[in-house]
Amino acid sequence: MRQQRAHRHFRFDAPVEAAADPRVPALADAVRRRNLVRIRANAANARTIHPQSLVLGPGGWQVVDARDPATPIPVAACGTIN
Repeated sequence: MRQQRAHRHFRFDAPVEAAADPRVPALADAVRRRNLVRIRANAANARTIHPQSLVLGPGGWQVVDARDPATPIPVAACGTIN
């Protein structure tokens, strides 16, 4: 059961050794704890998301917002998070 739950939240569509991003551990923790996250926290266009899952694909890490799961957000575009 635990493995199935992890599979729903974390998906690897590219080699795991691909791009390491320092924001990924914090986002993974938010996914596990079901915490809200503010992306681009220090910018005028800050946005609060509901992280549902993380995906590592050919373009790098993406976070899936539960409110708009069809449009994953590249972690590289998240800027500062809190």
